[in-house]
Order: sequence, then structure tokens, then C-alpha cells
Amino acid sequence: MRTFTKKGLDNYMGKDRAQTAVPLPDSGGTCVILRVIDGADLLDAESLHASVKAKGDVRSRRQFCSFVLSHSIVDEDGKRLYSDADADQLLKMPLPAWMLVWPKCAQLNGLTEEALADASKKSGTAKVSASSTATRTTSVKPSENSPAK
Repeated sequence: MRTFTKKGLDNYMGKDRAQTAVPLPDSGGTCVILRVIDGADLLDAESLHASVKAKGDVRSRRQFCSFVLSHSIVDEDGKRLYSDADADQLLKMPLPAWMLVWPKCAQLNGLTEEALADASKKSGTAKVSASSTATRTTSVKPSENSPAK
């Protein structure tokens, strides 16, 4: 079995995060760039979600999604386009764009129900419920007005 040394693992963590470009409908082919969030981002998101959920706030899923998106959407240099303070603006994204961007973001970050269920099986942790912050991946066909890929 091969294992990382500290230096090797530091190099692995320092490499560029995976990214994908998602063309938005009716944008003339303009894309949004999504990147994989890191562990600190995810822990912050989970902490936010748990805190809001504990208060009985129905906005917990919305805040979780906007937080994850705001940490995933970047410019060509990999810099975030949305700060934590303006993350809720992403919730105003038109539904056709949302249906392309959020499932791709969830898939890229391993936050689909399938990915979380698989991870919990492998780690022996509790099952993921359908009411979790995960998303189901769905196949969305582009409309006639969507830019070509």
C-alpha cells in the first residue's frame, strides 16, 4: 500500500481544485465556473446549516445552498465572485440557470444524495435522509434557447 508523506500530502492539497464551466441559458454561451470547495468551506457550511436548523429556521436549506454556491462560483483566476455577505443573491438566479448550476455544483462537491449515501456506507456513518441538504442529480435537457455546449 502506498501512503503519503506529510510533504506529499501538502503538495496534493496545494494543487488546483477541480473546476467545471456551466453555460447559462440565454447568455450567448457565457459560463459560470464552479470549483470544488475545500474541507474548511464544507465545515463552515455544515456549521451554518446546523445552527440555522437548530433555531427552527426554514431558510436553512436555502442558506446552505447559497453558501456552497458562493464558495464554488469563481472567476477565471479561481477567486470567489460572491462573498458570504452577498451569497443570498445567488438564490435569485432564474430557475433554468439554477437547474443547471446547483446540481452540477452538488455533483462536483460530492453533495448529491447518492454520493452522500455512498460515502456513509463506506464510512459506516448514519444514513442520509431525503430531507438533508443534499440534492438529487437530475438530467436537465437544455431548451432551444440554451447556448450550445
